[in-house]
Amino acid sequence: MKDYLSIKLILFSCLIFNTLFSFGQGIITDKDNEFDKKYTPAQNSLFNELNPKNKTSNSYTSVEIKNSIKFCPTQIFRQKVTFFYEVQINRGLSFNFGLGKAFGVDVFEQFFFDGLSDQYEPNVLLPGDLLMNSRYNGSSPIVSTGMRIYYSGKAFDGGFVDLNYRYSRMDYILKPEVSGRRIEGSQSMSFKMNSFSFGFGHTFVTGHKNNITHEIFMNLGIKLFKYPKYDQVESMYETYYRRSSAELNGRILPSFNMGYVFGFGF
Repeated sequence: MKDYLSIKLILFSCLIFNTLFSFGQGIITDKDNEFDKKYTPAQNSLFNELNPKNKTSNSYTSVEIKNSIKFCPTQIFRQKVTFFYEVQINRGLSFNFGLGKAFGVDVFEQFFFDGLSDQYEPNVLLPGDLLMNSRYNGSSPIVSTGMRIYYSGKAFDGGFVDLNYRYSRMDYILKPEVSGRRIEGSQSMSFKMNSFSFGFGHTFVTGHKNNITHEIFMNLGIKLFKYPKYDQVESMYETYYRRSSAELNGRILPSFNMGYVFGFGF
């Protein structure tokens, strides 16, 4: 009997405590409450979450990206700086425009130059010999255009394939002698390149507003060159190379390129 009374007393005490606690936590809706006036920040205060000027990280909303200005940092290893502008022209279809500048010899490109001309020329300097015996002297802007299709049907989202065209001109100064034979005529020369490629890759976005674009790509294609002709001349006293007014054709086939691009979408 005593145990039963003890249990009832405990339950009654818990009920009283719970009632008092709930009452203490009740919301006072009186607009004239002195404590509310004293401790509630003003509406235009930085500490008042009702102030529309106070935006927290949770207030960020995703941006629907239709344009992106991009930079390719991996091209720096090939001594080039390139920027791109991509714009959506239809659902899942976009146009790319690129502009850049070379500031040195592209060793990767030079290594893969096949040194062949369209017509066999037995007594001329081949493009590989010209590049190996010259120094970089400048370049034209690198201009490129391309069309891109996204598998998802939405630009800047997921995998893609594209077709690209690029033009550039690299200028060099040929050494006074090549393989012990002097050069007669101008030693200034230019390699003009037209590149056609098929590419594929993957794009994704990051950032609070999902407006930072990232792209990993790979391109395969062909690069067509025009370069100056230096004829081998044999005289009674010496053999030398003489600059001709004609140009020869060279190629890199297949050409290969891969890299990473990031940008700002809007």
